[in-house]
Amino acid sequence: MYGIEQTTHTREIERTGGIPEIMEVILYADQRSAPFTSVISKKLEGATREETFYNIWQFARKNVKYIEDQAGHEVIKSPGNLLVEGKGDCKSFAVLAGSILQNLGVPYFFRLIWERPWIPGQAHVYVMAQLEDGSFFPVDPVNPDFGEEPFYWFVGKRDYYPDGMESIGALTLEGIAEQIVISLATIYIVNRFI
Repeated sequence: MYGIEQTTHTREIERTGGIPEIMEVILYADQRSAPFTSVISKKLEGATREETFYNIWQFARKNVKYIEDQAGHEVIKSPGNLLVEGKGDCKSFAVLAGSILQNLGVPYFFRLIWERPWIPGQAHVYVMAQLEDGSFFPVDPVNPDFGEEPFYWFVGKRDYYPDGMESIGALTLEGIAEQIVISLATIYIVNRFI
């Protein structure tokens, strides 16, 4: 299925932390995810990058059901695990999109936003991918509106790059949002090996 062999071999990495640690695990998963989508990536490549981004968005929305993680139990799935199980949340959707973009050589980064900063631990992550003109375009299969960024509050965004570099100044009122949204959680990365 999708060029991914089904297997029961899994590995879990468990750690405790908040949103910064979750993003660290997403970047860790991102570094290891391209092999899972090497076959399907070429099938999703369009005539333009925007068409490619639409194909990725549509593929993920059609094949994976959005299921929010339980509070205090964050799961980041590899693309193999996500596609075989057919369910996951924004973190796993973002890793899937990033893995496909990696295989196609398209620059991208992860955008973390706070849609409702008054809810502890609440955040949303998706991929911003580079168009031919150098601008960046949201690839967010959780969002039912293709190419639209979700609304976020002024305390609201931070960008994380696949090389582990965090953008400077992307979060306004730095520190305030961290105090508002961080709650401790157990973070798992579930990896289905091929």
